[in-house]
Amino acid sequence: MNNIYYQKYIKYKTKYQNLKKQTGGQNINKNFTITSPNFINYEKLDDKYKLDKCGGQNIFPTLIFHDPSPNTKSYALIMDDPDAIHGLWIHFICWNIPKQFTQLDNDNIQNVIIGKNSWNENKYGGPCPPQKSGKHRYFFKVYALDTILNIDKNTNKEELLKIIKPYIIDQTEIVGIIYA
Repeated sequence: MNNIYYQKYIKYKTKYQNLKKQTGGQNINKNFTITSPNFINYEKLDDKYKLDKCGGQNIFPTLIFHDPSPNTKSYALIMDDPDAIHGLWIHFICWNIPKQFTQLDNDNIQNVIIGKNSWNENKYGGPCPPQKSGKHRYFFKVYALDTILNIDKNTNKEELLKIIKPYIIDQTEIVGIIYA
């Protein structure tokens, strides 16, 4: 792990823990969080996470799950960009992330069910904001579920959210930024 990212991670983790104590957190059980050794919440994502055609390597950043509910049976994840020029852009959705996973990364995303993104593809699509389009926020939203889903792999974000709504027991998010 890059030493600079690790130092930022430790700084962020300490800052976040203090903030969480002050605010009570923003998620359901106030303990479930996600962090990343690759970026700090609301700070810049490295270019390697961008799509190949945008100068990146299309690598999914590592997300580490902290303190999920003991009733968690699986996780679902949605990565989207609300700042896209043509409206909300879905980069990645997946579900049935095993409860045993303490992190999701570029290596193990092949072990989950991947739904349809805004390119109408069942795969991760990294950021690729148009030049001079300003700041883009990439939300990585993780939902802890009390079930394992049995749904079609062609499910999109809207359908997934409707399906998981009664099963959500925890949720949290982390946001990466890219300036175009």
